[in-house]
Amino acid sequence: MKRLYKFFTSVETIFSSVFIIGGLGLIIYGVFMRYIMHDGQSWIDEVSKYVIIWGAFIAFSVALRDGYHIRIEFIYDKLSNKGKRVLDGIGSIVGLIFSCSLAYYGWQLVSFQITSQQRSIDAGLPMWLVFSIIPVSGLFLTIRFLLLLVKTIKGEISQSGSDLELQRVLAESQKEVKSI
Repeated sequence: MKRLYKFFTSVETIFSSVFIIGGLGLIIYGVFMRYIMHDGQSWIDEVSKYVIIWGAFIAFSVALRDGYHIRIEFIYDKLSNKGKRVLDGIGSIVGLIFSCSLAYYGWQLVSFQITSQQRSIDAGLPMWLVFSIIPVSGLFLTIRFLLLLVKTIKGEISQSGSDLELQRVLAESQKEVKSI
């Protein structure tokens, strides 16, 4: 199970990074072609948008994994551990409903695009391919919310990304102090 979790985590991180960096690379290439070579390519703008959107949609799951989704820390920090667990459980269930809906309705949209055979204007990409990130992102988020719900049921309290980053920095500074 841990190997599957590590594999899933690696896939999320690698694909979101590759798509975002690839999209930025396409934008740089487009600027180079347009202003240096004086040969603008209209498909570059369109494809770069799609690629960056794909990276962002996968990064939603990465942000959830790392504790960077929205939470009102001011209220959350004032709750008891039991209150935090209840709030985490409710948040995970609501997130699970949302992500399952995203996957289901995203798949319906992709199915419609497959039957309608629509294509993008400049690049001529099949629109079902462009929209397929919606159910994929919904599936990734569903997995993450399920994992969060299991953690909550086990009694673990989720931490925000800023708390995790603070713990990492404190641990590194303690190592430096010990080495002196």
